[in-house]
Amino acid sequence: MWATEAVGHLPTSRGVDRLNAVTARCLCDPGVRTDFGRLIAIRVSSGRRQHNWEFASYRRIEQFLSVLVTVADARRGAELTQPDRQVLTAALHYFRTAARHSADEEQSLFPRLRSSSDPQALAAVTALERLEADHRVAEDHHDAVDALAQRWLNEGTLPAGDARLLREHLVALERLYHRHIGIEDQELFPAAGRVLTAADIEAMGREMAARRGVSFTPPPGLAS
Repeated sequence: MWATEAVGHLPTSRGVDRLNAVTARCLCDPGVRTDFGRLIAIRVSSGRRQHNWEFASYRRIEQFLSVLVTVADARRGAELTQPDRQVLTAALHYFRTAARHSADEEQSLFPRLRSSSDPQALAAVTALERLEADHRVAEDHHDAVDALAQRWLNEGTLPAGDARLLREHLVALERLYHRHIGIEDQELFPAAGRVLTAADIEAMGREMAARRGVSFTPPPGLAS
């Protein structure tokens, strides 16, 4: 899930084809083109009900991190091709707006869980603290990636030491999100499934849409 294909310092034609395919996949995805803060549906089960509700797209994060690592492995600070420049620009733009994800969790989901008296929600409070700490660490890594990648775009090449540092930050982000997603899947979302009502989910959807300046349409089957 988190693996990326290393295409080498001087990519073969096959390696370049792989890199360009990844680039095209990200740039041509309608969700990426139209809204870099695109949301995806996460299924939350609650008793006899199942709700599809919108939450931040970890799939987008995975895709863009994978692409950035692929570019970093392929070029190692050398001159960027035009597809490289396109995907770096798209990825930086995405991550500059991805702070909405942290706001979605910290302003919409976490307070509702903390205010619940449900035992499973109370047990998840420790997980919330770990997730919030992850957000702060991720912000530091993203700031470093943004600065280094933007320098690469502006100057055309990146010194070897900076290229290694860029990759280290990207790999650290991959590992962080892998752990972060595991906590959410195993601890957070099961608690949310018990606690959140259809009204809660709709309210969260409206809050998330407002952060992105888009309209909200309740997904089918949201009603109790």
